[in-house]
Amino acid sequence: MRASALLEKSPRQPAHQTGHNSGVIHAGVYYTPGSLKARFCLAGNQATKTFCDQNNIRYDTCGKMLVATSELEMARMRALWERTAANGLEREWLSAAGAA
Repeated sequence: MRASALLEKSPRQPAHQTGHNSGVIHAGVYYTPGSLKARFCLAGNQATKTFCDQNNIRYDTCGKMLVATSELEMARMRALWERTAANGLEREWLSAAGAA
């Protein structure tokens, strides 16, 4: 068994960044295709899942649902649809009925 240590600069734990981790494995939906952020996010996503698999750590790939409620948001949603394709993400377009 390996030991781990968590270092915190404050006497109250977790007071800073370690307390703000949401536990989300990010997909890279919003990053510009081909950018370092997009590439590192996609690589980190896969590396995290591989690490968890190799170390019997449970995680849930639950997906992400983006919802548009206006025509302006629909235009933005179409742009995100193209961006997710360019970033190589799995995606599915749902109608309101399909999302219910």
